[in-house]
Amino acid sequence: MHQILGFPSVAYVDFGLFGKHGRRLLAQLAFFAFVLMPDGMWTRRQLHGPENYNAWWGCWRVYSTALVLLKACDREVLDAYAEFIRALNEDYGERCWYLVLQGDVRMRSERFERLRCNLEIEKSTNPLVEFDELRPWNAVYSRAVVDHDFW
Repeated sequence: MHQILGFPSVAYVDFGLFGKHGRRLLAQLAFFAFVLMPDGMWTRRQLHGPENYNAWWGCWRVYSTALVLLKACDREVLDAYAEFIRALNEDYGERCWYLVLQGDVRMRSERFERLRCNLEIEKSTNPLVEFDELRPWNAVYSRAVVDHDFW
């Protein structure tokens, strides 16, 4: 994790490798869900990742603790993101977990870099924007929760 944070890239980790029990859990982190296809038909697909919020929460606790210990993010910011994911799961239910999970994965693996770049630009034009170049993911996690265009 220290090496990942040392590069100017997204602080994304696959919960299959980073969660509780590490590699042993990797083979188990898949579940089946019915997915709506473009033609309007539902099809059963195997999806990778934690099968429900509780499994995600176990992986998240390991990941977020590492970020706090490495001083990459504040606990409060990470807790707010986790609470946001919990609220999505609660609002839409377990039947839509696969959508919440895909949103989380895409946010952390794809959207975070865009948010970081936007925060850098905003900081250069507005000194009141809270963005620390040494701890960019702290601001990125804060912005992710209110990124209504994405969610």
